Amino acid sequence: MKTTRFPALLSVTLAVTFAAAPLSASERHRAGQWEITTTRPNAPSTTVKRCVDAEEAAGVNGDEKAFRAYLEKHSGGHDCKITDSSLNGPSTSYGVTCGGMTMRTVTIYQGDTFEGDRIVKDGAGPERTSHYKARRLGPCP
Repeated sequence: MKTTRFPALLSVTLAVTFAAAPLSASERHRAGQWEITTTRPNAPSTTVKRCVDAEEAAGVNGDEKAFRAYLEKHSGGHDCKITDSSLNGPSTSYGVTCGGMTMRTVTIYQGDTFEGDRIVKDGAGPERTSHYKARRLGPCP
């Protein structure tokens, strides 16, 4: 059923998008409590808070091989596959397929903020685009 694959795609997105670690030249953003607001055309925006730790960040803040391994570990199930991934300075991007659903995510990290876009397509249906912005609130509670 197509609707069961969306949570798998979403779990990959959440895991990768919100991973964080202490800031240095090679890292993209910091550990702590983050507030993330997602907007979609013709839909109300949503805001969530999420605490991320240094362990989650290891793959995202590592090299391309570590990033790809992290994505594959958190791909959401046996029918999901990472189609591509790349790191470019403060940016990450990757593609995922789960059955007939595909997702493409690009995120740009800037210390205590990040933002990006996600495009999801379910089979022959239309693409659904969302934009997210996040800000670090401080340490995790």
